[in-house]
Amino acid sequence: MTYTMKALGCDLPQRLRDLLKTIHEMNAARYVADAKMHEMGAVAMDENWDVCRSHIDCITGEIAKVISDGIVAGEFQVSDAGLAAAKGMDPDATCEPFWWISVH
Repeated sequence: MTYTMKALGCDLPQRLRDLLKTIHEMNAARYVADAKMHEMGAVAMDENWDVCRSHIDCITGEIAKVISDGIVAGEFQVSDAGLAAAKGMDPDATCEPFWWISVH
């Protein structure tokens, strides 16, 4: 049986904030602790390595799951969870990620 996070008593907007904060903190710690890792990641992004694309797709998919739960629970007002997650992961975005998701 599948349960939504709302049914389990989880605050979905907070779950999304926590997920994004954790991703940020893990990335920051990894890159600060290992300059070579940071350099390799930068090269991978610049050269569009497949492994990099796969990782971004995986992270975007996890973010989309949280957004989708929020849509189903009536917490988020957005029509496409996948598109919303992809917009939030766009490194060229000129605005605060996920600002367009209305929270009720």
